[in-house]
This record gives sequence, structure tokens and C-alpha cells, in this order.
Amino acid sequence: MYSSEAGADLLLRRGLGSTRGIMSALHVSRVRALYRRILLLHRVLPPDLKDLGDQHVKDEFRRHKASGSKEAERFLQEWEAYAAVL
Repeated sequence: MYSSEAGADLLLRRGLGSTRGIMSALHVSRVRALYRRILLLHRVLPPDLKDLGDQHVKDEFRRHKASGSKEAERFLQEWEAYAAVL
């Protein structure tokens, strides 16, 4: 698996897009993968906690959809730590 920078560099060398567009696509892919992973991890929780957790995740990801790059990175780090705890 490529890191964001290595993956973007490879795509640029192959002439498949601009740096901004590629980094944006990689970011979206990372966010979606994390979102899916958390919802999958919630499946093992009791039904009431699963429902509460799923709604919280959905609300938070929606709320941070238009955040800046630094805030988005911090947001992802915190949710990745949460997923690791589950």
C-alpha cells in the first residue's frame, strides 16, 4: 500500500492528474475507509450502544466534511485511535 505522498507521486509520473486532485482523492479514500471500518467495528457492540455510536460517527463525519487540512488530519488521527481501541 502506498503512502499518500508516494501514491500521489506515482500517479503524477504516470500523468494521471494534478497534485491537488490526487491528494484530495487519496484523502477522500482514507476518510471513507476509516468511516466504514468504524461502522464495522460497531457491529460487535450491544444494539443500543451500536445505534448510539453509529449516529455519533455519522454526525461527526458530516460535521467535519468541510474542515481545513490541519483540522481534518487531527480529526482522522483521533478517529483512527478510537478504531484501534475498539
